[in-house]
This record gives sequence, structure tokens and C-alpha cells, in this order.
Amino acid sequence: MCRRLTPFRQSGLLRLRELRSPGYLARRRKQPPYSVDPVEHQPVEVRAAILEAIARYEAGDDSVRRTFVGGPPLGGALGARLASYPAWGAAGTFSTNHDQTRLGTELPSREALRLAAALVLTAPGTPWLYYGEEIGMANGTGVGGDEAKRRPMQWSAAANAGFTSGVPWVAPASATAEDTVEGQRADPNSLFQLHKALIALKKQVPALSTGSGRVVTAVGSSSEPLALWRTEGTSSVVLVYNFGESRSEVRVRGVTEGLRFVDRAALRAPITRASVSDDLVVQLSARGFAILEAN
Repeated sequence: MCRRLTPFRQSGLLRLRELRSPGYLARRRKQPPYSVDPVEHQPVEVRAAILEAIARYEAGDDSVRRTFVGGPPLGGALGARLASYPAWGAAGTFSTNHDQTRLGTELPSREALRLAAALVLTAPGTPWLYYGEEIGMANGTGVGGDEAKRRPMQWSAAANAGFTSGVPWVAPASATAEDTVEGQRADPNSLFQLHKALIALKKQVPALSTGSGRVVTAVGSSSEPLALWRTEGTSSVVLVYNFGESRSEVRVRGVTEGLRFVDRAALRAPITRASVSDDLVVQLSARGFAILEAN
């Protein structure tokens, strides 16, 4: 996808050219170090990876995002991306940022938002959450452009969604209780509570927090699923995502023989593989996912 470069992005590309210039690092080394090292203070291979990531953003590489809005299947793009990162590196994973339409506006259902959260918080990499994603905040109406994507955080059903007692720069998209942090905190089945549960699980399971990841073959009965195998030491998980709008039986192939898998996402009955020739079979609801921990 090609996009016309705005003046801001043009200045960013000029900055990249400056960073690549041979004398720039030498000039910067003479200055005091920063508390957070900028690009030019990183080792050469790290710097190259950061510059490549910036270039990908400029090119509009949003394959993960497009999966949820009718784009091509994610497996191929994600597999290639995982293979391209060095062993010492990690991807930064996110669904949207401050320059993109919020998923709460684009996605058709609460189930789709839950699936997006599961993918960001369980796939390999370091997850980033744009404020409001944990409650499914939408762009709202009445204004366009960047203001629509950067409305006040919806804390409660109070005036101005509890964001301020003053006058915000633009009205919140919603102050309905179910669209706020306070309202969703009281609902055990809310999107907010799902984020909390996934973050807690990520901390508990080494394979989810720091494990390597690879795409494994998966076949769905009604749509093309995505399956990932993640490992860290003796910790292993299989992650299965159904992007389809109907229930699907997913067969995952190529996982280790004889492991007993427990679904940590739904706490259903354990799923057991009997032999290497058998597939791991998972029943998923529309826009459903499974986190299968091996034990």
C-alpha cells in the first residue's frame, strides 16, 4: 500500500538519511548520553533493525490490522516477519496507533475486538496498547481527522466520561457505563477484564512472555485460521485464532507428539494428542481463540 508522504513523513525520511550518514554517529558520540538511548547510540545491527521498522511504518505495513477488516490471511505475512527478526530481537506488536482509525470503529462486533486483543497479547513480541483499546473505545462522531482518534479516555459515566472537571478539547466518544473503565471493571465478561486476564496469563506462562514463535499448519472447517507454536525452556503453548464469522473446527498439524494440552482461554476439557499422525483438533466459535498450554 502506497501513501502520499505528508510534510511530517518527508521530514522523517530526511532524518533517516541523516542517521545513515557516515559522520553522524561520530558527531553524536561527542555529546552526553541519553537516559533512553536513541537510534544512533544503538549497536549497528540494532540500529539497522530500528531503521527498517521505521521504514515499514512509512510504507504502511499493516498486515495484522488488515486481517480484521477483510484483508489477506495473516499466517504468511506473520511467518515471514517472525523469521526475519534476529534471535536477540523482538517485534513490537499493536493493532492500532494514534494515526489509525480505532478498532472499536472498524470491527463489526465485540467478539472481533476480543480476538484482536488476544492476538496482540499472545503473539510473539512486545505488545503495545493504544489508550482506550482495553475498553473498545471508538472514534465517535462529529469531528474528523486526528481529533476523532484521540478523544478523551472514557473512565466513567460521569460528566465528560470522568476525564476532566473542566472543558475537554473535544467531547468523549461515549460516556455510557458499558463503554467506560468503571463499567467494564464491574463486568467479569468485559473486554477490559479480558485484557487483565491475558496480561496476567502472559506473566505466568514463560512461553507467552518471552517464548519464540513460529506459524504451524492449521486447517479450518469454515475459514482459514492461524496457529502459532511458542516455546521457552520447558514451557510450550499452541495458539489458535479463528478470524471467520462462523464456528470452525480447526486441525493443527506439526505439534509435538504425546503432549496434553489444556485450554487456558476457556478452561474447557483437556485436549490430548494420541500419536504423531493425529491432528490437534480445536472447536472455535466465530472470532474465537484458544490458548493451549502443554503439560
